[in-house]
Amino acid sequence: MNPAVMIPVSLVVLGGLWLERFILVAPSLWREKSLPLGLVEILITAGFFGVMALSFSAFLQRVPLLPVSDPLFREAMQPHEEKETP
Repeated sequence: MNPAVMIPVSLVVLGGLWLERFILVAPSLWREKSLPLGLVEILITAGFFGVMALSFSAFLQRVPLLPVSDPLFREAMQPHEEKETP
């Protein structure tokens, strides 16, 4: 649950998934001898990340990050009052 660990791990997983899809699709579409990675492929990937970022930001504008309607959350956010023991 540590963001310092989760961010690099998620980026490696995302890169691995992209590489897998690229290796599965690119050879069937490419007929030349060089690496099938050009300007069009880079722009398509950048466009995908742009659409993903727009979708994510639209989601964050509509849905709160914290469960504000949960009564247990509200109770947990209240300062703890120390009870006196007899």
